[in-house]
Amino acid sequence: MKEKINIYTGIFTVFIVICFIIGIASLSMGMQYGTAYYLGLLLLIPFGFITWYIYYRINSMKMLMDIRENWGKKKERKRNFSEISNFFITAKHDDVFLIDDQNTLWRGIPL
Repeated sequence: MKEKINIYTGIFTVFIVICFIIGIASLSMGMQYGTAYYLGLLLLIPFGFITWYIYYRINSMKMLMDIRENWGKKKERKRNFSEISNFFITAKHDDVFLIDDQNTLWRGIPL
């Protein structure tokens, strides 16, 4: 998977350079020789789309690789449960069904 990501990253770099060259060449030739050369900027549409697709593909492959590597592994995080509980206690709830120790459902049940 890492080899594929490296290949796509290389292709992405090439397409970025191609888009940059097309853009600069079309603008400079359009200013020097005539407005017809500005039509070269239309080439940026397919090249830009291909570049975007490659970028999207690289990111999705990286996320998939990360999920595969970390699936089932315990993720150690420091959590401050007192702040989390304070948030849920002080947050406004418009009679929404909540799953916690002080659920509004339990208040309506006659015990």
